Amino acid sequence: MKNNLFIYTTKYDWILIISILLISVMMFFIPFFGITSLFNSSTETHKTVVIRAENRIEKISLDKSFTDKPVIIEVKGPIGISKVAMHKGKIWMEEAPDDDPHKLCEKIGIIDSVGPRLVCVPNNVIVWIEVNK
Repeated sequence: MKNNLFIYTTKYDWILIISILLISVMMFFIPFFGITSLFNSSTETHKTVVIRAENRIEKISLDKSFTDKPVIIEVKGPIGISKVAMHKGKIWMEEAPDDDPHKLCEKIGIIDSVGPRLVCVPNNVIVWIEVNK
């Protein structure tokens, strides 16, 4: 008795199966390499750190973070001063205000690319990275 799978499949069925498998494999690896790196032809980009606090926006070049020691930026918000640190292209919330009950913004972690944001809700501070070409 022959295998019924090969009797009822045509050449086009196999093309469809293989193309679906290839697309699945590609979709698996795209998050590791980033979709922007596939389509971004220019290699020279300038990253800027954007800090928004109390409807004020401050932009700082990420190039200033490539020093021997972390650069600390004090950001005044409604409940106190948040300290944002940047070092070698990475940004994190060094210290939350004393009045911040849970200090969750310190625990968010490090951002180093466009997309993720550091948010301190009680102090109304948001930090993110933008790319300027």
